[in-house]
Amino acid sequence: MIRECRSLSDGLLQLTAGKSDERLNLQAHHSAWATAMFAGEPAAAREHSDAGRRLYDPERHRLEGIALLGLNQLQEGQAALEEALRIAQRQQAKAYELRAAMSIAQL
Repeated sequence: MIRECRSLSDGLLQLTAGKSDERLNLQAHHSAWATAMFAGEPAAAREHSDAGRRLYDPERHRLEGIALLGLNQLQEGQAALEEALRIAQRQQAKAYELRAAMSIAQL
């Protein structure tokens, strides 16, 4: 069973490698770390977990929120800004937290 999971997980990583949609890449790494963990490979699980965490970028969410607001997609834009704030707070990234909070305050 775990071999089948590994094959599927590896396929996801290959499909998303080099693609511009980092959200899909994040999901592929999520699959890979979980598969590695259940396979008893904690080092590989950590590698994929770290790679996935690097894809959580508060500034990217903030800029997406601003773009969505510019397209008059107010709820989606506000949600992206709020997600940027949450990510920055989790990462204790004070500068990004301030930028996200200031963008929200301008709504």
